[in-house]
Amino acid sequence: MSQSKSIRRLAVLSRQLEQQENTLLSSGGLVAQPCSATAVRSLPRFDPYVMETYLDDLRELKRQVYELFKYQPELLTGPELSKEEHRALVRTQLRALLDQGINPLLFFDRDYKKYFYLAECLSLVDLSLTVKSGVQYSLWGGSVLNLGTEAHRRAYFDDIGSFKLPGCFAMTELKHGSNVAALQTEAVLDVLTDEWVINTPDEGAIKWWIGNAAEDGRA
Repeated sequence: MSQSKSIRRLAVLSRQLEQQENTLLSSGGLVAQPCSATAVRSLPRFDPYVMETYLDDLRELKRQVYELFKYQPELLTGPELSKEEHRALVRTQLRALLDQGINPLLFFDRDYKKYFYLAECLSLVDLSLTVKSGVQYSLWGGSVLNLGTEAHRRAYFDDIGSFKLPGCFAMTELKHGSNVAALQTEAVLDVLTDEWVINTPDEGAIKWWIGNAAEDGRA
């Protein structure tokens, strides 16, 4: 922008400011200007319950989870628990959820939205409960549902769902974490003996940090 244009813009701005100043001085200060009819209308009443009803169509499930732990405070996690006590409590929490008629595996099989909504609700109780449920039903149960045959489903589905058959998912390795592409341990079927041969080539390929494996994993 040339210097002359800049000067002209400053002059226009200066005149506008002078006009505003003169108006204020002549009127004795700021004067309320009349508003439009729309502006003076009463604001509509906001009902948060209506919004919740619209946005959260699964709130009945949230209410069930909330009331379960509200009326059984002994299920809530305290800061003084040891590792072993915490693990035992999380198993008790999961069984209490099942006793309430909430079966995460059925949700995983039939309604993903409800399954992950439940996971969010459980995270407000204890993230360890969310992980426990996720390993049992997403990883262990999901493997049977998505990778197994109908025979596997008939044999294991109900027991996985009821937590009668706890399981784990041996993915993580010491050197690779959860980098699935870098995993080294292999399970190879020996067709002559009809046996699975597990090959772990080095220490970095040792299975490590396997959720549920400490006490509930079964081979």
